[in-house]
Amino acid sequence: MKKTLSMILASILILACAASFAEPVTLLLMTGSESDPYWKCIFEQIADFNEAYEGRIRIETEFAGSQSADRLEKMKVLNASGQLPAVITQMHEDVGFAQTLAANGRLMDLKPYYDADPEWQKYAMDN
Repeated sequence: MKKTLSMILASILILACAASFAEPVTLLLMTGSESDPYWKCIFEQIADFNEAYEGRIRIETEFAGSQSADRLEKMKVLNASGQLPAVITQMHEDVGFAQTLAANGRLMDLKPYYDADPEWQKYAMDN
């Protein structure tokens, strides 16, 4: 789980670095339930991140449903309206949707950043 969290937070940092720092950057992350141990751990990491980067980068969360299918459906609606959040996790739940987003230029390829960062690679999952 820590590897997944590190990947999410590293992705957020890359996105924030790509943005102008003239003003504080706020990034939206769609989440599951705070009672779910996975998401509870992510919320703790987000709180630490927000504290460390206060005034520069802030992660805001929006509840998107307790079930994976609920979150996926919300993502599809947001995509159709052109309002996808800056950070998308758990795309393995619908590979076809992820491929559609990539084909339409809606996803940023983080591989060049990953390849250039040995520290990030230490925390990545093997699959």
